[in-house]
Amino acid sequence: AIHGEYIYQNLFIMPITHKPKYPVVNPTPTLRQSLYNMNFQDYLQITAFTAAGYTWGWFQARKPFKSANSRFLMFIGLGAGLTYAQLGSSQRLMGLEPNAREVQLYGALSAEEVERRQIRASTPNIDLIDSEDS
Repeated sequence: AIHGEYIYQNLFIMPITHKPKYPVVNPTPTLRQSLYNMNFQDYLQITAFTAAGYTWGWFQARKPFKSANSRFLMFIGLGAGLTYAQLGSSQRLMGLEPNAREVQLYGALSAEEVERRQIRASTPNIDLIDSEDS
């Protein structure tokens, strides 16, 4: 049960691969936190990817396939735009991109708290290990 609980809790934790250049709001944001954190620029990126996909599909297809091809590539562009915008949003939360708005809204974590969370996220079954010491 503990092993299954660990997998469930850490299933959506993002690995930390770069040192943050900006204040860290959340070193391991979940998908939900990243989506709720999106700003106007992120929505513009989604719109641009979607419109580019539609336009590319329209001009690259022959006449009988223009509509179907443009709609198909529009949804491909939508998926790419959502992925790109979510990446930017999560990077702002992790302190890898400029994040003055996020720090103002949510506050920044101290260096000690960031280190504690990184150790906790990277060590499997840390609760079980800590309980054996006492």
